[in-house]
Amino acid sequence: MGTTIVVGGVSVQIISECTSLMSTLLLSIAMAAYPTALGWKAIGLSVGIISIWVVNLIRVLALLAVLQWWPAGFEFVHVYLWQTGMLLAVCALFLAWLRMVPARWANR
Repeated sequence: MGTTIVVGGVSVQIISECTSLMSTLLLSIAMAAYPTALGWKAIGLSVGIISIWVVNLIRVLALLAVLQWWPAGFEFVHVYLWQTGMLLAVCALFLAWLRMVPARWANR
């Protein structure tokens, strides 16, 4: 069960595994586990969650384009490139957030 998106004659079905919920959960766990002030965690989670959802929207739109112009490459792009890309986005967001945490918290 999922939602089907149709654009320009191609369609993709969005199932729960294709949403950004797992990526959001991964980032949230990493930020929650890091020893810093709750305010910094709230800021990081707010910006991080929005960023992950935007990246996932770009992913879905890119996959629609791949399906339209290169249907044979859809599985490769979907499974290997974008799943890896989402993990890299989570890591990049977490590392960027770590760089912004005040030094007094980073040394604890």
